[in-house]
Amino acid sequence: MFGCDISDKKEISIKIRKKIILLSCFGILAAGVVSYSIYKIVQNDKKNYSINFSYQVNVEGAVNNPGVYEFNKPKKVREILFQTNVQTNADLDSMDLEKIIDYDYDIIVPYKVGTIKKIKWKDLNSVEQLTNLGIKNSVAQTIINHRRQNEVTTWEEILALKGIGPVTLAQLKDIIDLF
Repeated sequence: MFGCDISDKKEISIKIRKKIILLSCFGILAAGVVSYSIYKIVQNDKKNYSINFSYQVNVEGAVNNPGVYEFNKPKKVREILFQTNVQTNADLDSMDLEKIIDYDYDIIVPYKVGTIKKIKWKDLNSVEQLTNLGIKNSVAQTIINHRRQNEVTTWEEILALKGIGPVTLAQLKDIIDLF
């Protein structure tokens, strides 16, 4: 009709089909490469997130294993305290054990009133003696340094130490016997 016979039309049709198949394969291949690249980026971001997401919880007070604990996922106060081996004379009634912690945090577990045996000033010789009773590490170190330099002291001298105010002094009076 238009100067093409049937065999030419079949040949053109086959060439067009081959090009369509070739382009389809290329499109599928390109989509696969893009999908794989996106997958790898997402996986790498997840790894970076899990590596970078961590927080520390400092636990002191009425626990047998005080110290700094590191976590990479949120935990309830109850779960954190389970790892510290809470002492039998701990006062947990005033604590929110269901609170979820997912950032750097300090937990001081209080003692039940009247259950702490006071430490005599002359027997005070380690930071752990004080941190185990809920005194912050920095304050405990200050007290121990003062104790090493002074065989006897007064509450006024202790109050004058750096980092010790009225609240901390009240805590210290509950756990230290100066005489």
